[in-house]
This record gives sequence, C-alpha cells and structure tokens, in this order.
Amino acid sequence: MGEGSMNNQQPGPDPTAADQGQVNCPERGGPPDRFAFSASPSCSPRGVRAEPGHRVSGRAYARWLALDWRERRLLLGLMVGLPMIAATLRVFGVFRTQRWLERLSHNAAVRDLDPDALRSAERLAELAEIAGRRGPISVTCLRQALMVYWLLRRRGFAPELKIGMRSQDGVMDGHAWVELGGVALNQPNLSHVAFDGKRGTQ
Repeated sequence: MGEGSMNNQQPGPDPTAADQGQVNCPERGGPPDRFAFSASPSCSPRGVRAEPGHRVSGRAYARWLALDWRERRLLLGLMVGLPMIAATLRVFGVFRTQRWLERLSHNAAVRDLDPDALRSAERLAELAEIAGRRGPISVTCLRQALMVYWLLRRRGFAPELKIGMRSQDGVMDGHAWVELGGVALNQPNLSHVAFDGKRGTQ
C-alpha cells in the first residue's frame, strides 16, 4: 500500500479531515493543509498512482482463472461496491458513512472467531486490495477498509475500523485498515499508530 504525505512545514493534521473524506494521494490534488491517507494499494510504495487495470495482461487473466467461483463473485462484488463506498464517503464523510454501514449490518458480534474465519477475513481484505487497484476506479485504503468493515459485520463479526498516522523521515502520512480479533487484516508491514493511541498489530 502506497503512501500519501504531508510536508512537515504545513499546519498540523486537521481532525476533521478524515470525516470529510480527505484521503486522496497528493498527486490527486488534495489541499496541502489536510493530511492525506496513504493510497494503499491504489498508489505504489513510491506514491505513484497505479494504473486501474483496464488492460488485462495474460498474467492477470491467469490469476483470475486460478480463483474459484466464490472468490470471483466476491471480487466482482467488491469492484462494484467500492465506487459506491467512495461516492458515499465523498458526500457524507467517514463517520456518517461508517454509521450508515453499521445500520445496514446490524448483526455484529454474533459469531465466534475461529482460525478459519480469520483466514477468510484476511482473504477478503486481500481481494478488496486487488479490487481497489484493478477495478473500474482506483480507491484508497480508507474506501477499502470501510468495505471490508461492512462485509465482516454482515458475516456476524465485530471488526474495528482503524485510522492512524506515522512519521517517517520527518514526513507524516495517514492510513486506514481493519482489525479483527486484534489482527490487522492484510497489513504485513503496518507501522501506523491508530488515533486511539494503540499501534496496529500485524
């Protein structure tokens, strides 16, 4: 997941920026006085926007064929749902969008989390990353996290949406992810600290 950034000389992070959906990479024209969420995985690790994948390479087609029909259906659903999440976020902001998604998934915390369920949740996050990078539009980590959060709640689990920051080489950047049972899903190198002060687990 690539990183959007904010110059240290700029004013500090505006706490309302997340609620206003200011989550784009800097190359997407975000205002300089807003911190920008990392565009993972819609941007490369160098902050360069990845192509949305309108051209299907032979290797990508082979990976598609390697998926079973359930994962293909889920991936297609994610590609359709992520633009809807992005549009809702743009209009209503993070917290109102999250509350709306929670109302649409009222059966949270009714299932026990076992290893198989955790692996399935990890795979969901991986597919959301692929859909965010290869779908009709590229979407940032926040959009992906909200989608994963909603789908896990619909499955009867109690995920946590995390939004955090980190400082690296004097530069601050933000990131969003989902945790389930204390595990940060599809975050092998997470080093951001959530706004609640807890460092994301891997």
